[in-house]
Amino acid sequence: MKMDPALQKLLSDSSLAFFIKESGGMYIAANAEFERKTGKKSGEVAGKTDLELFGSKIAEQIKGLDMDVLEGQKAEGEILLEEENFRIIEFPVNDKIGGIVCQVQGGQGNYSRQVMDAIHKAQNIFITREEKSAAFEVILEAILEISQSKGGFIAEKRKENDNTCHYLTARKLTDGNTEIINELAGLEVQTEFFEDVINGKLMINDRAKSAELSGHFSGLQPEYRMGMPLFHHGQIVGLIIIYNSGRPYTDETFGRLIPLVGLCGDLIYERSLVNTRRTIEEELRERELRLQAIYDGMADGLVIIGEDGLIDSVNPAAEKMFGYGKDELTGINISVIMAAGRYKKGRQYEVKDSVIAGFTGENREQIARRRDSSEFPVQISYSEIIIKNERMLVGIIRDITERIEHENSLKLLNRKLEEVNRKLLELATRDELTRIANRRVFNETLDAEVRRLGRRKGVLSLLIFDVDYFKRYNDSYGHPEGDKCLKQIAEVASKIFRRNSDLVCRYGGEEFAAILPGTGKTEARHLAEKLRIAVMEQKIKHIDSGVADVVTISVGVTTTGKPFADDLLIIADRALYKAKQSGRNRVEFINGDFN
Repeated sequence: MKMDPALQKLLSDSSLAFFIKESGGMYIAANAEFERKTGKKSGEVAGKTDLELFGSKIAEQIKGLDMDVLEGQKAEGEILLEEENFRIIEFPVNDKIGGIVCQVQGGQGNYSRQVMDAIHKAQNIFITREEKSAAFEVILEAILEISQSKGGFIAEKRKENDNTCHYLTARKLTDGNTEIINELAGLEVQTEFFEDVINGKLMINDRAKSAELSGHFSGLQPEYRMGMPLFHHGQIVGLIIIYNSGRPYTDETFGRLIPLVGLCGDLIYERSLVNTRRTIEEELRERELRLQAIYDGMADGLVIIGEDGLIDSVNPAAEKMFGYGKDELTGINISVIMAAGRYKKGRQYEVKDSVIAGFTGENREQIARRRDSSEFPVQISYSEIIIKNERMLVGIIRDITERIEHENSLKLLNRKLEEVNRKLLELATRDELTRIANRRVFNETLDAEVRRLGRRKGVLSLLIFDVDYFKRYNDSYGHPEGDKCLKQIAEVASKIFRRNSDLVCRYGGEEFAAILPGTGKTEARHLAEKLRIAVMEQKIKHIDSGVADVVTISVGVTTTGKPFADDLLIIADRALYKAKQSGRNRVEFINGDFN
């Protein structure tokens, strides 16, 4: 296989490991760097397969990449050779398979989307705008971001036999962002600093000279630079120089930039078309093929709709997404493949509908319909274009089924998490037997209410009550009946102290407490007496009680209005003790303001 001269020269001057294979997997050619990295002898690779070169395990991994490439996709993967990790990047080359092997230097992300977005944007700008330099600004910005560089420039060579170059665009890092150096556009580059590059040599990690960085690039203070010659059909048309510090450039860095570097060379050539020997017809054809490759290679579906609402064309991804064969969607109304909203089945759609609705340029989520009538969620972004005075819409359609399922799974998980948190909170704050607040909540609430008295005037009452002769009750009726008795008393107390600010809790054993903010001593004593009577009215038999033949309670009550009443619990407990000493089944009050 005869290689493109530009590609052959670029690779021979670089340290990238490059190979070409037949569709069946047999290697046609590999450069010296590929042989060195894979540990093979000179000339050993050509004519062999991955199985013969690397064994069955690695061959199986690479076979998966080959299959993706033969389907027209770019593929990446990692393999282990000589106890070192290498990344293989494969891509279609006509009906063959081309690829690069890069040694992994730390974490390697998926950069293809970033690179392709930059290529797409730059090509669109170059094609649609009269000011072509904007495309190079996009390319340079992407190169600096991907390589994490501090600055750099793109320059064009205007004459075939003259090494003079002129700046197309330049950028430098300022306050965390790269800014365009507009003053350099069109000026001549001091090519004495880049003679090797302009002569076709790739420079990686060469040291920048201080004079080179004067003027507009002053302040960068880089440690490393990378110089990349730009080729078009074997002819040097310009160069790219980027600067960095702290982290040296690697083969892998350059491998990421190859598509952008290649595109940049192509665009410089197109920009200076009047000085080339290519005809206008050839250039238009080349541009058409490039756009068609982008059109066909998009992962998202792309639909072009005519002014009458009929589909003008779709890309292969859209045909696959909706389950139609090649060209079957052409000529039908867009409403056929949209299941809900504006595109209800049977309603004929026109481009003016979208323009009037004002949703061109926006991402919209809708339900789409496949050929088999199954429905699925999609995200659509429309752009309006005018071709030969006819308005058309270009729609990019993405299947978001997986995203919606993921979002629904997260919602379900959040609901379950909320329920678990609710149960955990209940376990932490509720008494397991009586289901009223536990002692922990009592302590926290009493502390908060006492501190509230310290901030503003008010009153606070506290009740402590317990079951009279409860041990005898348990001994006579058993602990299960004792538990039922406590639960019944808790229920009675909850009905009496039912304001939102009131708190009834189990203090411990047969002892309960009630915190009553804003309740004065008269009302507190009244409520305590009401509780005592209500418990007796339950008529829970207690034959061994020393005060009655039913279960009774003794209640200690205290009320205070003084700030920082930290001894309120002690006073209430003292009142309870007084009630017990006075014969039980009674309410005793001690004023908290005088103790």
